[in-house]
Amino acid sequence: TNYERLKFVINPVNDTTDTTYALQISTDSTFATNINYVKGVDNTMGSTLTTADFKSYTAWGSAGGNYVSGLAQGTTYHLRVKARQGNFTESEYGPSASVATSNATLSFAIDAASLTCNNLNASNSYTDSNKTTILTTSTNAYNGYLVNARETAALTALNIGTIANYVSPNSAPTTWSGFGFGYTTDDNNLTGGTADRFTNGGPKYAGFTTSSPGDPVADHAGPVTTAISNENFTISYKVAVSTTQAAAQYTNTVLYIVVPNY
Repeated sequence: TNYERLKFVINPVNDTTDTTYALQISTDSTFATNINYVKGVDNTMGSTLTTADFKSYTAWGSAGGNYVSGLAQGTTYHLRVKARQGNFTESEYGPSASVATSNATLSFAIDAASLTCNNLNASNSYTDSNKTTILTTSTNAYNGYLVNARETAALTALNIGTIANYVSPNSAPTTWSGFGFGYTTDDNNLTGGTADRFTNGGPKYAGFTTSSPGDPVADHAGPVTTAISNENFTISYKVAVSTTQAAAQYTNTVLYIVVPNY
């Protein structure tokens, strides 16, 4: 599922513990053209083989293996390894193994394009906190993704007025108090401040910003070595007004923008 790196595991068989290994990599199954080597410094590809590219079984990740990075997406690569022991013993390259990188992927969805809050009146204490949006993301972006949110404007009734945004910012949400329109997220490891600031002792609420690129409401940090598939986070909304708020239909638009980090 990786688009720019592939995992390899060296099989040492009966080699001595002081054996070191170098890996050759190519898009040509015969290794006649496009030959590169896995560099020992940073596991990228390079066109020359140096002493620093020979590393021990442990340094190459032992049974857990390691990754070669900086590859092209949607491409089949062939790897083979040679061994060196001491100053005068070095093998030929062994048999090769091959695998293809995938293409970079991203999909993002919300469960509903619009929401309608309840009529705010005395029977519900002029409050509605039962509306949600579910964000669903799939991607193999190695460094994960971030979903930012912002609104185009405060809840507005034309020629009537607005319902103000809840006063607490995304970086420091609070237990609901007073009036306004706000949101909370169930992402308990969110970037942009204390990781569990919305969920610890929550739900805690913040008001939407109108500034681009918005505030973080959902994320998944890297490294991502197995593709993220249909990961869900829920944004819950709350609106509460005073008894003197002018009766009208108030509307606005909230934008959710996913940013993969390849």
